[in-house]
Order: sequence, then structure tokens, then C-alpha cells
Amino acid sequence: MLTPDLGPVFSRMWPDDHPPGLPWGDAEFSRRMLAEHLDQSHDMASRRSSVIERHVETLHGIIGGPTSVVDLGCGPGLYTAALASRGHTCLGIDIGPASIAHANENSGERCAHVLGDARTSDPGTGHGLAMMLFGQIDTFSPDDGALILHRMRGALRDDGVIVLEVHDTAHVATVGRSGTSWWWREPRVVVHLLWVSDP
Repeated sequence: MLTPDLGPVFSRMWPDDHPPGLPWGDAEFSRRMLAEHLDQSHDMASRRSSVIERHVETLHGIIGGPTSVVDLGCGPGLYTAALASRGHTCLGIDIGPASIAHANENSGERCAHVLGDARTSDPGTGHGLAMMLFGQIDTFSPDDGALILHRMRGALRDDGVIVLEVHDTAHVATVGRSGTSWWWREPRVVVHLLWVSDP
């Protein structure tokens, strides 16, 4: 089994009346979101570069030497660019056209970013790392979340690692007021769950 049973996690994240998602693919909304992603005064759309650098150091330590990385929900490519600067080859997939344009203009030749949906876009195969950060999985229904997890697993080589950052509604309410903590649930999966006790 790839991960612990995430059914209870998903069922607590999405109430029965889960509202439809934000218009991530809308050009104007994407343009406004890009400004928030790049704003270094807060961590509300993307994290500040100093935090990203610490996270990338952690990721680099988990996966070791250069490998192929797929980042679902990559936004403006801030993590992929930092990973590429450490020798990794990265594919980023995001539904926001302004974010993808920014990522492709600023990430260098070790990165490719494509406009697409994590549920349907081809993540490729043979990656050493498949990641979905910043609670992006939270924006999907339980069925779509499970589909994405299966697609992430299918994108990996046999010894590949999934890094999945999950938030619940209480965490979302406090995201700007506390530091980020990552911890390991099992050897090949890193999950950020502030509301589940450490085993």
C-alpha cells in the first residue's frame, strides 16, 4: 500500500456541501493570483522565497542526487526553479495560465511547465519525486484527490517518493499566523497534517 488510509483525511476535509472551486484557469483571476504568488510580504498564495529554500533543501535531502521531479499545482514554478538549481529536472503542471507563463519565463532549461489540470494532464513516468504542495489537494473532491494520488504514484519510478502537503480548514484559517512544519508519515511519503497526531 502506498500510503496510510487517507479516507478519513479526505472525509474530514470536504463536507457534503463542498463548494465548487475557484476559477483558477480564468486568465484575469490567474493574473491577479500571480501577483499574490510573487508577493514576498506574505505566505498566502505561495511561500516566501526563504521558506521555499528551506523546503527545497529538505526535499533535496529526501531524494538525494539529481532526479526527475513532477510538481502538480506548481503555480509560478518557485519550487521547480529552486529544485532545478540543484540539478533536478522538473515538470510543473498548473491550471493558471499566468503562473505557467511566469514559470516558463523564469525557470531555465531544466524545467518545463505546462498548462493543465492535475486530474487529466500527463505527468509522465519515471520520476524520482512527485509532489503536490501548499494544500493544493484540498481543492479537489475526495474522488478527485484519490485519482490524483494514483496518478502521482503512476508517475514515479519504483523507488520514487510522493510529497503531499494536506491542510484542513482549521489550518487554512491559521496559515498566515504560524510556521510550516513537515514530518514523515512513512519512508516514501511526506505528509503535512497539522491536525493528525504523530504516530
